[in-house]
Formats: sequence, structure tokens, C-alpha cells
Amino acid sequence: MAENEVLAARRAARQHSLFPATLDELIAELLVSVDEMKSWHSKGWLSFEPAATCRYEDSDRAEVLFIKGLAHSGLSDAMVNRLLSAGLERPYCYAPSTTVFSFCQNRWISLPLAPDPAEIAYEYINELATNEDWPALRELQERINQVLANVDPHVADAPVERPETE
Repeated sequence: MAENEVLAARRAARQHSLFPATLDELIAELLVSVDEMKSWHSKGWLSFEPAATCRYEDSDRAEVLFIKGLAHSGLSDAMVNRLLSAGLERPYCYAPSTTVFSFCQNRWISLPLAPDPAEIAYEYINELATNEDWPALRELQERINQVLANVDPHVADAPVERPETE
């Protein structure tokens, strides 16, 4: 998948939230002011007029957080405009924790998502089995047995969703 496709896939979906926020809730949650948001909208950074919107969805939250990070970065407005025009699509509802600008590569980069620890464990166990590394598998089995011995049996016997294996 190309980097632009990854960025597009990571954008917050513009769908209705189960718990939309009011303007007062949004500014309290995100620690921004209505004046800041109006300024960002007038500069073309924010896709919506804050006072004209009644309910704010998750994608609106993501967009405000993303723009807030850039606006509070200390960069000039001209530089923020340049960064926003460097491969991002409006509305800018990207996750600020996983979308970063590389000044070396002069482009936006989407950081990889953290892998699921259970999936990594299953892959590791399958790799050990494929390689017939029985001592390592027995060591894991012993450790798992030690952990489960100290757990309430009702909790330990609860069904677990397992990632699909090949």
C-alpha cells in the first residue's frame, strides 16, 4: 500500500458518532477556544465553521486535534499552509499521534499501528512449532501454567477470541 493510501485509510471516518459532542463539550475536551477554531476555519485549515455546527462527531474531534497540533507548533501560518498542502486531503481528520511530517522526506508519514500482542504471541508459537523448537515451547507452556495457576478458575476458563492462523 502506498504511503498516501495508508494516510487516507487512517483518516477518521466521516460517520455519525454514538456520542456526538456539543460545542462547549468539544472545546472543554480538546482545550481549544471558539476563537481559535474560527481563525483556523478562516485560514482554510478547519473544514467547518464552529458556531454553525450543533453536534460534533469523532471525525470533527480528530480534525480539531490535528489542526491544534500544527497551529500550536510555533510554525508560521505560511509554513502550516505549506505542510497541509503537502499530500493531505481535506478535511484534515488525521490522528496526530500517528501522522507526522518528515522534513527530511518533505512528506507526511503514517506511523505503523502497534501490533496486537496476542497476534504476535500466536505467530511466535506457530514459528516455534514450525521450527520444532520444543524446548522453547515447553518453557512457554511452563510460564503460562504458572500464570494461570494464580488466576480465578472462572476467569481463566472464559473463552478467548483468537486471531486467525494460516
